Amino acid sequence: MSLTVCTRLPDGTVVSSEVYTETTVNNLKSDVAEQAGLDPKRFCLVFEGKELSESKKLFSYAITGDTELIAEYKEAPVADIKTLVAGDSWWSSSFVELTEDPIIVTYEIRTERETDEAVSAFSYTKKPYGHPDADALTWYGSPSRMDFTFRGKVFGSFPNCSYADPVLLQLGKWHRYEVRISRSSCVYFIDDRKIAEMCPQDTPDCPLKGYFGFVTYASGFQFRDHKIYLPEGLPQNGDYVLVEENVRPVEEKKKGCCCIL
Repeated sequence: MSLTVCTRLPDGTVVSSEVYTETTVNNLKSDVAEQAGLDPKRFCLVFEGKELSESKKLFSYAITGDTELIAEYKEAPVADIKTLVAGDSWWSSSFVELTEDPIIVTYEIRTERETDEAVSAFSYTKKPYGHPDADALTWYGSPSRMDFTFRGKVFGSFPNCSYADPVLLQLGKWHRYEVRISRSSCVYFIDDRKIAEMCPQDTPDCPLKGYFGFVTYASGFQFRDHKIYLPEGLPQNGDYVLVEENVRPVEEKKKGCCCIL
């Protein structure tokens, strides 16, 4: 089953893309960018006046019987780049509690040196490695090592993984991460490739509520465009609330998008 999405560009030209049941908005953006010679990070797509969620599947916007959707191109601001060095950490201001409905987190990572290690985290205490209360579940990426995926207590333990297929990061390249986490499953992807999966509720000392963020050990890395998508109603219907860090006051929230400082 397929659907044609016609994306209208600012100069009036239209880019047509054939999408399928599993095609996400991020896949569509990549296709539009390739056809039009654009940077996919410099624009977003809008349908019926609403920005399309990158993790959402295109078919969730279609009405039964539709064969075509019309999307609009919209300029997007360049994401602020945050640089972490050895010993640094960064934590989202948004506190979440895991349920059986997955929370989706997306962001981009870049490494500049062979020794760089990009470590993403979910923690309640936000305590560093070695502290008796350190509880962070972490997941790993590096341009030189593939011996780690998930770890517990920051770096102190190794959860059982039901799936593991690590990949090396490319120096100087922005890699897109996507994490889907619930009480029963945590899985992360790099550039749409599944890397590893584990079960938080079956892992001793793994937090089931807390904050998303990043930690470092002996090196650093860069990240940008960190977004958290919380399930609203029935997530299988594609309804998510986007929590954007440090964008605008909560009083300006609108339907389908909750912005938190």
